[in-house]
Amino acid sequence: KLGVNFNDQSKGRKTVGKVLFDVRQGLQLHQKLEKASESIRSSRKAQPQDKLSSIRSDIAPQTLDEAYKLQDIVKNDILLENETTKVVGKKIAATSIMTQKSVSVNEPFYGNLFSHSTFASGAKISTSDASLGFQEGFLIIEPEFAVRMNSDSEAGRIYTPSTIKHLIGSIIPSVEIATSAFIMPHLEAFKKVGAPSLIADNACHGAL
Repeated sequence: KLGVNFNDQSKGRKTVGKVLFDVRQGLQLHQKLEKASESIRSSRKAQPQDKLSSIRSDIAPQTLDEAYKLQDIVKNDILLENETTKVVGKKIAATSIMTQKSVSVNEPFYGNLFSHSTFASGAKISTSDASLGFQEGFLIIEPEFAVRMNSDSEAGRIYTPSTIKHLIGSIIPSVEIATSAFIMPHLEAFKKVGAPSLIADNACHGAL
């Protein structure tokens, strides 16, 4: 355990402090999330009968913070498996109240866009391409607006349409293919899987 000392008495050498970070607990969480990442990646590639209905409860992310940590591990696994790919942007999910209710969240969440799954208009995409991890029985085609930025926005800053518009280079009509590592027999299954696991599964992104 790592901590900070507030008082060190010279006679009794008595230390008073507060634990800031438990190394053992941190390692246990990382090991848990590594196993969960392996489950997600394996399920994405698996045949329909072998896909997961959910992540095993003992390794599933319990909070949004854990979900994004797991998503980051999944992202790094994808980058390692596809040596020529890179992150080219972000996708934002659950931007409407209706969609947020369908997955039991009260705000949008995000995932990563990769160069190997981002295509120019007119491209032919195979649903059997293992690198895309499509679930053939669950592909949602969504019309979208993609935004190409002139420069990065500042984290934590609140923007308005007038203060952010100078950061936007162009707006591009696009199509997203949403998919999942988890078996989705119907839309209600989204709630059963839960927002943390959906976030961890790269926010259900398949291709753009």
